Amino acid sequence: MHLQEVCVPDSFKAVLAAYPTTPHPTDGSLPRLSPDDVAHLKRWSEDDRADEVWNTIDRAAQEHGTLLPVRFFIQEILGARDIANSMRHRRKNRERYRSRAA
Repeated sequence: MHLQEVCVPDSFKAVLAAYPTTPHPTDGSLPRLSPDDVAHLKRWSEDDRADEVWNTIDRAAQEHGTLLPVRFFIQEILGARDIANSMRHRRKNRERYRSRAA
């Protein structure tokens, strides 16, 4: 793991804003993001609470003896967002299938 991947030299908001165009430190690939992901990152980077929330999460991770790379954290949040959207989509389909089965 690269130290620059763990430490956030700029504000978290700056890291969020730069994330779509920041190559991965090991292979140089850019993140594969949907337009919705890019829009989410933009909204998140513009939120006044972003730095404060990140500092709280990062501090808690350190208190538990864990390093939380900022890039990993962002990837996990985007992945959780995808799962939540998928569950909402399945719920809509399930309701439609139930109404048609009755």
